Amino acid sequence: MMKLLEKLKGKRTKAFTLLETLIVIILIAALILLFSPKLIEQKDVALKKSDKALALVVREQYELYQMEKGSSAGKVTGKKLSQAQIDALFNEHYISQKQKEQYEKIPESEID
Repeated sequence: MMKLLEKLKGKRTKAFTLLETLIVIILIAALILLFSPKLIEQKDVALKKSDKALALVVREQYELYQMEKGSSAGKVTGKKLSQAQIDALFNEHYISQKQKEQYEKIPESEID
């Protein structure tokens, strides 16, 4: 046991110094700062596309609803469906609760 301790005492282990570790952390932080704005921007673009796709699905579901019910009552006047039209789609199970809630949050300016 004593010989092992003497061997370990005499050997110097190689490891990263505090300065080297600090430099690596600073480089990683700089890379995060460079790329995070792009990632946030891409998230916003994805959310807008998702909103437009949902609006298209809801509008198509409303057209299907009208065709199946054989009525043209409640024609779509603006870009966005009225609250009564959305409620009718939900009550007739053409859209889910989640779709209804998400559609209601979409600003009319986002819908084509």
